[in-house]
Amino acid sequence: MADPKPARVTWESWTESLIRQAQAEGRFSGLPGEGAPLPADPGTDDELWWARAVLKRERISFLPASLRIRGETERALDEAMRLDTEAGVRARIEALNERIVRVNSLAFEGPPTTVAPLDVERVVARWRIANSEEREILPQVPAPAAGERARSGWLAAATLATSAGLLVVTALAWWHWGV
Repeated sequence: MADPKPARVTWESWTESLIRQAQAEGRFSGLPGEGAPLPADPGTDDELWWARAVLKRERISFLPASLRIRGETERALDEAMRLDTEAGVRARIEALNERIVRVNSLAFEGPPTTVAPLDVERVVARWRIANSEEREILPQVPAPAAGERARSGWLAAATLATSAGLLVVTALAWWHWGV
């Protein structure tokens, strides 16, 4: 830890003296990227290339709310179609509609919004159709009765389920212990 800044020395000169002292002691030797130039965005004369690189690396977006809501709407619809229950779909779309109304009423910067609140019933109807088609495709596998054991070796039960909109096939196996 460095000594406190002397009273009659400016911050700039004190900082520079600390840097020179660290260089003389070799504290900056052997660091990754030593001697290499800072990476620039090739082919551009943008003075803020480094700021854009930080924003991209940290996944920070400075889009106006009127543009962000478009992406949020697409993501929310995708999420809603992957939900398991109708109540979950309704809740997700109602929350999205609240966000859309807020953005539409408060968006002052950027282009005007073109996103209107969604019709919850139409989204739920789409969800029902998508889920009914998946159920028709899936074969019905009877589950073993409660407490029922296998009479030989392995009992393999394939459980077909839809989870997050995807067909998930899980094979469960039980070892038969001498029955």
